[in-house]
Amino acid sequence: MTIFGSSFASCASVYWDLADGTLEGYSIPISFSTSALTVTKNFANQTASWKVQVMNPNGTLSNWATFQVTAQSSGIAAPALSLPPDGSTGISTSPIFSWNLANGAKNYWLTVATSAAVLPTNISTSSCPSCTLSIPLTTTSYQVPAGKPSIGQKYYWQVQSYDKSGTPSILGPYSAQWSFTTEEPGASALSVTTSSFDPPTATVGTAYGAQQAMAASGGTIPYTWSVSGQPSGMSINASTGALYGAPTAAGTFNLTVTVRDSSSPQLTTSKVLSFAVVGAITAISITTSSFNPPTATVGTAYGAQQAVVATGGTTPYTWSVSGQPSGMSMNATTGALYGAPTASGTFNLTVTAKDSSSPQLTASKVVTLTVSPATQTLSITSTGFSPTTGTVGVGYSAQQAMMATGGTTPYTWSVSGQPSGMLINASSGALYGAPTASGTFNITVTVTDSSSPAADDIVGAVVHCAPRDLAAFDHEHWIQPNNGNGRNRVFGAAGHDGHGWHHPIHMVCLRPAERDVNQPFVGRALRHTRGSGHV
Repeated sequence: MTIFGSSFASCASVYWDLADGTLEGYSIPISFSTSALTVTKNFANQTASWKVQVMNPNGTLSNWATFQVTAQSSGIAAPALSLPPDGSTGISTSPIFSWNLANGAKNYWLTVATSAAVLPTNISTSSCPSCTLSIPLTTTSYQVPAGKPSIGQKYYWQVQSYDKSGTPSILGPYSAQWSFTTEEPGASALSVTTSSFDPPTATVGTAYGAQQAMAASGGTIPYTWSVSGQPSGMSINASTGALYGAPTAAGTFNLTVTVRDSSSPQLTTSKVLSFAVVGAITAISITTSSFNPPTATVGTAYGAQQAVVATGGTTPYTWSVSGQPSGMSMNATTGALYGAPTASGTFNLTVTAKDSSSPQLTASKVVTLTVSPATQTLSITSTGFSPTTGTVGVGYSAQQAMMATGGTTPYTWSVSGQPSGMLINASSGALYGAPTASGTFNITVTVTDSSSPAADDIVGAVVHCAPRDLAAFDHEHWIQPNNGNGRNRVFGAAGHDGHGWHHPIHMVCLRPAERDVNQPFVGRALRHTRGSGHV
């Protein structure tokens, strides 16, 4: 508060005369030229008079000047009391005091006394030395340790709100004064024995169903239950003590559960339990429309290329399957189908996913799996290429494609190790192309079938001989391999005719690997016609 005036002396005395009759004074040194004096006094929401006296320069005191003032509100609301109910009896000797959040308040002062007259009423005085309990708090509830209140005693209590963040603290108004009486001597103490809600969590917009209701002991049954501090949309069954409802807001809530017995006077006790509400969860849904691959084979291990997938709910999911062929199952963690089926046919598998929320969300979907009968082992039946030779620069045309049996058609063919310029038809297995280099080539032929998993077989090889100049004769010629000197030689039945003709031989091809070079030749005979230039 600021006091305005003029020609103040070196000292001013300011007194507050509060409405309750108390008088507080301040003697404040000020300069002679001071024309305004600021004095801090906290008496929000009260009407009081104040008076001021100043000392003149000659040392004489002025007359008292008295003024009436009503202090403005501190902006802090009074708490509204909740528990124990006003006038209640049979309260435990370890009662729970609770009240609502007061606007503008950051702290509270709880006072409990055996007489209403003892409770403080001066807003500037929170403490109460004569009270049974006088304690500052930062929460809106407090449970008194057992044995603090006496048995069969009536008590009065109130709460003051204030803000301790500033200097000095801003004190707010008091709540109403309530009373309660503790349980009578010899009475069976009534208590809530449940330590937590079951389940302890709920989901916004989802109906909560208690797996177990509240429990109490002592007093006289039947009990009557009530709850406060719960999220909007929820309540408690007054007869069973079961929490129920669909909460509308997420967060952590401190619910005060109260039970009253059927005795007279009635016994009452309360307990604060924490309850969590999570945000709304989207429905769980299995998005996979088919297995990958969609088929399996009897006796062959099935390996999923992609597991079953779901969305929504709360991860992780737990997977299960029913209706599958014998020998198959599903990975509970990944949702991957696996196993070696023992029977063929078309099976409608019911895939189920459960999420990790509480209450748990579940979704199922029917997905078809086809199991083929066991297939014959895949095998390449061709023993060589036909023809078995090719010529550099000349297009090779297979007279017969490669052949295979077993597995599941259609087949896919591939080769490796072939001379540059040559390939194999992936569908027919026919070798083709014009080789660009001569030599001996070990060609590996691979066939893959269409089963899942695919089977394959490999076979090889074929030998090509380099082109060279060989003597040409009128008569039938034959080739003797190696002849012990590392070369193939051509012999004629009638010997050399004396002309000395030499014709280029484009390609001479022997049977693959020629076996032992010292064994008799097992290749085909060659015939030359004069002037043709070929054998």
